[in-house]
Amino acid sequence: RLLNNTSAQVSLNFFSSSESKCPAGSFWSGSAQACSLCPVKPSDEHLTFSEEPMELEAQKGQNAEGRVVLSNRDILDASILIKSSPEWAPFTNSTAPGILQGNEHTLHAGESIAFDLLVSTINLEAGLRVQEPITFTVKGSNKTSGFCADSSTEIKFDLSILVIPPPQKNYLSNHIRVVGLAVMVMIILTSLALAIWVIYYRENKVVKSSQPIFLLLICFGTLVMSTAILPLSIDDKIVSDRGCDISCMAMPWLLSVGFVLTFSALFSKILKVNTIVQASLRLDRIQLSLVDVLKPLVALSLINLVLLLIWTLVDPWKWETLAVLGTNKQNTYGACKAEGKASHIFITLILLINFGSLMMTLVQAYKARDIRDSISESKYIAIASVSWLE
Repeated sequence: RLLNNTSAQVSLNFFSSSESKCPAGSFWSGSAQACSLCPVKPSDEHLTFSEEPMELEAQKGQNAEGRVVLSNRDILDASILIKSSPEWAPFTNSTAPGILQGNEHTLHAGESIAFDLLVSTINLEAGLRVQEPITFTVKGSNKTSGFCADSSTEIKFDLSILVIPPPQKNYLSNHIRVVGLAVMVMIILTSLALAIWVIYYRENKVVKSSQPIFLLLICFGTLVMSTAILPLSIDDKIVSDRGCDISCMAMPWLLSVGFVLTFSALFSKILKVNTIVQASLRLDRIQLSLVDVLKPLVALSLINLVLLLIWTLVDPWKWETLAVLGTNKQNTYGACKAEGKASHIFITLILLINFGSLMMTLVQAYKARDIRDSISESKYIAIASVSWLE
């Protein structure tokens, strides 16, 4: 039913056009040639992220980089605007640079936009996974000609980063290293001083009866053993992994060679005394050359050298970084380890041989218990041997 208002100043128009003003909450639809209602919110089900959530990890104090791609799989365009992002994860780059300056970007149907992130862990707590959302505002399709600009929604994706605690290397402390090297220097200086004293007083009756050649071998053996402290004081804090590998095998070489020299010299020294005394008790005349007396020392030294050489070539100790038992992988320590089982065999053989030389020395010291100490020195040799057993 129509009523004629004779006081109207504008004639009635039954046709709408794009120039016509649509009511609030509607927009001009060219396909329908009429005003259409704006959607309550633009659809976000077709706006997808390439990675949801984005999970990163980095050590405390370091940065992590990430990239996320936002794709519009709708048939309508959408206007995208960055709403919020964590302070510790700013955007560094985008395929639409204007959006980083706070400008809207029209994401056309079927298109994508990439964002690069730089995550800083400086102000984040170590050992925790921190998670915060990154939010975008999505405004209505540009086909609404701006009349639906007030209708918008939000889309977001979660960004999380695991802040790994700084590695705890558990290096050898400088105090222990200094003390160890100081002890080594003291032993070396003492060995050299005693060797010089033996050489200087080699014609003295007491020194001569103690057999200077063996005294010098003992001094040299203790000096070599003391130098094993040097490779023990080395770790990957002060040298490369290759240097640590060399140190790993230098230690058993120096310790084993020095030990066998010392106790083989003690064994040969007291063996010579026992042989002469036993021959005199039998009223036998005996003549021992230096070569005869040194045969046990040479034999034991050669066996040690051969085993050490084969061990070094077949299955040497190498430097490895290991995690402390019951802790995370960042709490580590360094140790010398072999890749195979052959090293255990060589270690056992070397220990048996060196222990054998120690026991033989004790046996000879026991046999010489009734000989005067000024000649045999059996009591002092026994004390030195037992101290090693302890």
